[in-house]
Amino acid sequence: MPLTSARPDASPAAKSLPRAMLSLGARLLVALTAAFCILLLAIRFIVFPQLESHRTQITDLLAQQIGQPVELGALASGWDGWNPRLDVKDFRIVDRGSGAPLLSLPALHLTVAWTSLLFVDLRFKELALERPELAVRRDASGKLHIAGLTFDLDRARGESMLADWLLRQRRIVIHDGAIVWSDEQRNAPPLALQRVEFRLENRFGRHRFGLTGVPPAEVAAPLDIRGDVKGRSLGEWHASSGRLYARLDYADVAAWRVWLPLPIDVRSGKGALRVWLEYTDGQPREMVADLVLTDVGTKLAPDLRELALTRLEGRVGWRSEAGTRQFFTEHLAFTGASGARFDPTDFKLTLHDATSSQAASGAMEFSNLQLAPLMQVAEHLPLPERWRQDLARYNPRGTLAEGSLQWNGEATAPESYAARGRFADLG
Repeated sequence: MPLTSARPDASPAAKSLPRAMLSLGARLLVALTAAFCILLLAIRFIVFPQLESHRTQITDLLAQQIGQPVELGALASGWDGWNPRLDVKDFRIVDRGSGAPLLSLPALHLTVAWTSLLFVDLRFKELALERPELAVRRDASGKLHIAGLTFDLDRARGESMLADWLLRQRRIVIHDGAIVWSDEQRNAPPLALQRVEFRLENRFGRHRFGLTGVPPAEVAAPLDIRGDVKGRSLGEWHASSGRLYARLDYADVAAWRVWLPLPIDVRSGKGALRVWLEYTDGQPREMVADLVLTDVGTKLAPDLRELALTRLEGRVGWRSEAGTRQFFTEHLAFTGASGARFDPTDFKLTLHDATSSQAASGAMEFSNLQLAPLMQVAEHLPLPERWRQDLARYNPRGTLAEGSLQWNGEATAPESYAARGRFADLG
């Protein structure tokens, strides 16, 4: 007779435990659903009909989050799907001391998020501002002043309580706004943006935004700015990382230097720009710009003569990481004031800083280098003096293609180097 083995049946207690857990979970789900329905009914039939009687609680709650007294005009209620909505007319933030209005909004729409209950914090699914007029000022010390509120980006986290609360809201929208930017630190005149549209989406420490606006016509065409930033607090912006994008179909680049710290001294230049900027831990890591400019005048270094170009187009860029800097162009072409034309070329310059175990080094690569037009602008370029002297001495002509140059040591006095390339029409 063969021997067989069988697993013993589970005990009654072991069978009943999963059933008890399922039963408890089902009851808890029913209880939560019932509580949620009761809450919806209470808001619909008790809170909303008595909205005016809750005006004080609403203003106190908003004032607590903003940090300044709040005044509300007409109140209206509604629903955005399952979320309660509050519509406010004539919303005002007033100065705590003088009572003067700091910010006035014709209309404000607040859609409350149910996560307010989970986090015990006022959260909005959407906060929409209609036709706001905002004055943004940076004082001489670098502090930002917006609607009477002060933000010090160099202070501790507590200084950014309001900004951090705004970054916890799911969505912030501005329709048909007006912004006036004043920069006392740069001693610049006010810059006004009209017809401003803004949208900010916040999700788990990630902040994506888009802004369009119309600057003065003599300065630029309507601008388009977008960003994707990761960071938890404005007070910890030094630890944030992200990507920014700006597009201008027309801009007077020289005019913008009043408000922006341009990396080079631009005396003149008009045209179209698209710029991408990527940064890590609050520091720029890579910048790329597509440009088509005319009547360009610039000084690439303080001790150089001004470079004048009738046209400049192509892509220019810069990146930096761990002791390495790289400058590059793609399909860059220009026409000099004398009429000399430099055909589109790709160029890359890489510089490695010296370390405790390795000397400085560098490399230069290019796809197509026309020597004659380069000679005409060489005295305007930030080249090592030795290179400039050699170019003047030999006065080369022709084209150098698929070229590269590597060296060890400082670029101005290399210890060793190696070069290669193809020459055509050399003279």
